[in-house]
Amino acid sequence: MRLLRQSPGFTLVEMLVVLSLVALLAALCLPYSTSSGAAQQLDAVTQIVAAKLREVQTEAIATNRERRIALDVKNGRVMQLASNKTFVLPKGTLLHIVTAENDVVADVATMRFFADGGSTGGKITISRGSLSREIAVNWLTGAVVVSRGRAP
Repeated sequence: MRLLRQSPGFTLVEMLVVLSLVALLAALCLPYSTSSGAAQQLDAVTQIVAAKLREVQTEAIATNRERRIALDVKNGRVMQLASNKTFVLPKGTLLHIVTAENDVVADVATMRFFADGGSTGGKITISRGSLSREIAVNWLTGAVVVSRGRAP
């Protein structure tokens, strides 16, 4: 005579407990995952703008000539003037620039990098919603430093 064994499985109560835990974890993690995508995009845009600034500084040193980069606040564009390269910021991304007053015409601010590596300096804030990042350009050394910032 054969004995029938019950297969080892999960009870309905065990399954409901596991499903409710998964749902709770998903509900807690979901708000963080959506904001992190926006933060990652803002970080990427900030790194691109910082790279453009460093590229212009390198050009100035290599050619032993002053080079300029223009930041169009109204249209969200970063333009390397000597090479005619333009980077357009994603829609909804805002620029705020603090630099020398004589380097601002209408909605376009210009930063100059000199042959010795120095610059006119300034601070660029890139924001999207409540998130923002800052790029500081040292006037003496021309060093470009990225940090988290506050929305302007």
